[in-house]
Amino acid sequence: MRLLIINGSGRKNNNSHFICEQASILCGRLEIKNQIIDLYDVYNTKDKLKELFQRYECILWISPEYNRSFSASIKYFIEILGVESFQKKINGIISTSIGISSRAGLNQLANLLFSMDTLIIPPGIEYNNILYIDEKATDKILILLKNMKYFDKKIYGSN
Repeated sequence: MRLLIINGSGRKNNNSHFICEQASILCGRLEIKNQIIDLYDVYNTKDKLKELFQRYECILWISPEYNRSFSASIKYFIEILGVESFQKKINGIISTSIGISSRAGLNQLANLLFSMDTLIIPPGIEYNNILYIDEKATDKILILLKNMKYFDKKIYGSN
């Protein structure tokens, strides 16, 4: 399985990037090839990011929750990719927040991806009060990655 990990934050060096790095480390344990891209500069790098996106069947979206929604950087990225780019993709979602959250951003992104005929793999993960992540917290990512790997093998026959 090859996985594209997308940091949906509009800010460089943020808490969401920390979760991307944790996911990448866990991918190594599961022998999942992965690449992290950051959308903080999506307006200037959209062509390069679009080309990268098209190379992957499995996508892990990591987005901060802003005002009960997901990031504007992800919204813009989805707009430039177009609905047809999402068909047959396997998606996982992780939402991050420095405070208490309502899962609204996670749910909105899942609903949008679902409406574009993509597969959304449970469990959707939410990290609140993200200033400290322990091993128990990263186990949630491990479960999501294992589920994505399972469906990738079933659908695409990948290892």
